[in-house]
Amino acid sequence: MTKRRLRKVYTDAEWDRKQTIERRINIVIYPVYFVLMIPYFIGVFFEKLAYGLKNLVGKLVSATFFRNQRTVEDEE
Repeated sequence: MTKRRLRKVYTDAEWDRKQTIERRINIVIYPVYFVLMIPYFIGVFFEKLAYGLKNLVGKLVSATFFRNQRTVEDEE
């Protein structure tokens, strides 16, 4: 049994009208989209900042409390 697929077929005029309507709607929606994305970008920034601070704290602890720790060379 084969699966039937139905698809819409547009004339050139209908396709141009569809594209024009979508373009106009997107122009209206983009400012709203960017306003809604601001918290996301702020969250990504603070996530990267927190990760960087975690690494910085780890390096400071190693440098301060374990400065006399012996080191070994890894053999690969």
